[in-house]
Amino acid sequence: MILRKLSTRYAIDLPIDRFMELLELVANTEGADPVEAALEAIEGVRLTAMNGHFGASVFIEIDDENDTPRTRFLVAEALADL
Repeated sequence: MILRKLSTRYAIDLPIDRFMELLELVANTEGADPVEAALEAIEGVRLTAMNGHFGASVFIEIDDENDTPRTRFLVAEALADL
């Protein structure tokens, strides 16, 4: 039996006001979710949840081979640029 790590899940805790801005952006955008699009444009990153159910957090998953400081920086930059 071989146990392989395939990805890591992260919770990105945001200030309430920033989280509300992102939710409003999503609600006021027709078509594709802009937060999801920005995050999933980064190789190996997937948005898993951003609904406020577990607080003011954005939940993502990063594939193991892409889980680098550079990728995490790009995620933070993408969220800041929205």
